[in-house]
Amino acid sequence: MGLGRVFRRSIRFTFRSKRRFLVFLLIFAIVSTIVAFNVDSIDNLRTDELLKHKGVIVRRANNATITYGQGQALYNDILDYTEKPNSSVTLDQSMMYTFSDIDPRLRIFNLDIHNPWLADFAKPSLLDEGRYPRTANEILVPAGSLQHRSISLNNESYEVSSELAVGQMLNFKSPTGDEINLKVVGTFDGSNLGMTNPSKQLWLFMDQSKYEDMLSLFGLTQTQNARVHQLSFVVDGLILVPSTYDQVGILNQQIQTMLEDKTTYGDFRNQPDSLPAPQTKRTSKNITVFLGFTIIGGVLLSTLFAYLISRFRRREIAILKAMGYSHSSVRISLIGELLTTSFSGFFFGLFVAQLLLFDWVKFDFSTLIRLPAIGIAFLIMVVIAFPGMVLTSRRVLSVSPAEAFRDN
Repeated sequence: MGLGRVFRRSIRFTFRSKRRFLVFLLIFAIVSTIVAFNVDSIDNLRTDELLKHKGVIVRRANNATITYGQGQALYNDILDYTEKPNSSVTLDQSMMYTFSDIDPRLRIFNLDIHNPWLADFAKPSLLDEGRYPRTANEILVPAGSLQHRSISLNNESYEVSSELAVGQMLNFKSPTGDEINLKVVGTFDGSNLGMTNPSKQLWLFMDQSKYEDMLSLFGLTQTQNARVHQLSFVVDGLILVPSTYDQVGILNQQIQTMLEDKTTYGDFRNQPDSLPAPQTKRTSKNITVFLGFTIIGGVLLSTLFAYLISRFRRREIAILKAMGYSHSSVRISLIGELLTTSFSGFFFGLFVAQLLLFDWVKFDFSTLIRLPAIGIAFLIMVVIAFPGMVLTSRRVLSVSPAEAFRDN
């Protein structure tokens, strides 16, 4: 019999002992859910909390005017510092965020849509509706943003305002006939940028390439018309490695020294003397330890389940061998039962956990367990199931076909 057919039959045989299947299904569901939540928490530090733990943010002081040249000077000097041969700081990512006033009613901001977590003011977890931009023609707007239009009716001029919504298209035309079309794909909470009145001025957030195209469309340039509102730097290194936070502290101290020169760099907000590295170290350590104990418990569970399967199926294994089944076919049959139970528990637990999260937060889709976390959790479950598969293989080899003819 082909191994593929044997494996398919093993999946069907898994449900013969419904009580044992349901008990281990629930246990595997609990283990896999804990693993997924812990991996997602670590991923959350790497993304949503990235700039708090692995990075340094340099913001302009309240309502300060920092020219593009001043911001570029600070940005380049920080990069030069990290690239010196004797520097102990290595950067992973960095970004300078600017804005330009097209006219009194329109302000545009640049984003790096390929590294959305660098923008702490407009990151994916702040979305109210829609999604984050994926192409240069897609934009974000703060929730409650109004678009103003002037219309004429009966020789009278009127000002009409309407709230921007996800899916709305905006068209901009220059006097020469050039045009740019932008699509609103998401709205977000703009309070991190100090936006308290979204109806006063329309703010559009777009990828760097489209930002430059918009400036060109209106005859503007970054050098003359852009203002800096934030610089973001993320150091290299793993989120769980203590030396990563040492680099963050060194970079922060160096930036503090540079910011004393307001003439060259402009009026940026003072950096804090210390960043929350100790708290992050404790958080990441606790998550890792808890995840480690969960994995150990899962391995023990997988091994126990494999032992029970091979024990209760001992006579069945002997009969299959007596009928001429190869070691591989019998092994595949038992491993199929183990994998069916463990991975059914994985997906069942993940599904129930996500439903509970949705119910607790009133179906806020920002609480979705991210796909990378699900993928890593799945790989961990494969590792957890591996010792059980090894045990099953060993016990299959130890069973003699003669046991099929013995009296119980």
